[in-house]
Amino acid sequence: MDLLRFTTESYSEAERLRAWVKALDTMGWRSGAIASVRALRGTILAQRSLGGFDLGLLASVAQTLEPNAAGGDGVLIVLHLDGVATLLANGTRQPLAVNDLVYLPSGEGASLHFATDFRAFVARVPRSAIRGRLFASSMNAGRIAGDAGVGHVFSGFLASLAEGVEMLSANDLRPLELALVEFLVAILSVQQRETPISGLTSSQAAIFSRVCRSIDAQLGDPNISLASLAAVERVSQRYLQKLFETAGQSFSTYLRLSRLERCRAELVDPLHEKMSISDICFRWGFNDPAHFSRAFREQYHTSPRAFRHEASLDLARRVVQRISRGLPLNTDALLVPAQAAAQAGGQAPSREAT
Repeated sequence: MDLLRFTTESYSEAERLRAWVKALDTMGWRSGAIASVRALRGTILAQRSLGGFDLGLLASVAQTLEPNAAGGDGVLIVLHLDGVATLLANGTRQPLAVNDLVYLPSGEGASLHFATDFRAFVARVPRSAIRGRLFASSMNAGRIAGDAGVGHVFSGFLASLAEGVEMLSANDLRPLELALVEFLVAILSVQQRETPISGLTSSQAAIFSRVCRSIDAQLGDPNISLASLAAVERVSQRYLQKLFETAGQSFSTYLRLSRLERCRAELVDPLHEKMSISDICFRWGFNDPAHFSRAFREQYHTSPRAFRHEASLDLARRVVQRISRGLPLNTDALLVPAQAAAQAGGQAPSREAT
């Protein structure tokens, strides 16, 4: 886990823009249209987990932010906390209220325009974490109101993370990664009800969304089948299979990838470090550990055992690095007052590993 603490106050006036642009770049953002470079000020407090998820609290002056390639292939989820903001996407402008949510897939060309000083909390979910979840395949940038329904719940969840982002440990972040993925899938299901998947009618998209949610809720059941799902929806198996094919993936592929992603998450989750690989694969619906291992290797190009071992080594390396530098293991001790950061002067954005 990496902690990033950045403030433009650590730089001379002449260096602040360069430093701000570089710091944003590490977070997967590109900045433009800053009204007054001389008045530029900005702070970033962010965590990066072992699973590649970024959580960051940003505050700065009026400007436009858009995702850049440096952030990797993923989805940015933004909670608007303060200021006047507008989402520019798909040729439209959508004003944002405080506590509204925005989701920005990489490569979509959308941007956020902040007309005043602002604060925003950003979570970046890697594409690999939602691979196999068909909702993500047809997603465009969009807004979710933060005052009702799943948007209200998700908004509250992210607001809590924003308040305590600097205090999160590695053990805290692993279950939070899973929660972020599930919230994102829920957000995408809302979008699909409003904008059906290309190739599906509204009624077909409704059936497809219900089936995908049923699969996600029953992944641990080894007996889940296309036949049982079709019976619940009162349609033929062939009809249901065609819906999956139109959406871009077969039923069996969707089911396998969804189970593999759940297994992969638990293989590196400290909460499940005592659970055997076999128990984890059984927990998520695989009947045969050997079959699970082959499927895992085919998807991720490594064995489950090697994947778990490498993740443990990565965490151990980070702990050793901190001990070797005489740093405490508690992330609270990483934080320094803003005044001390300002006195440092001319430092590049730094990440402290825990």
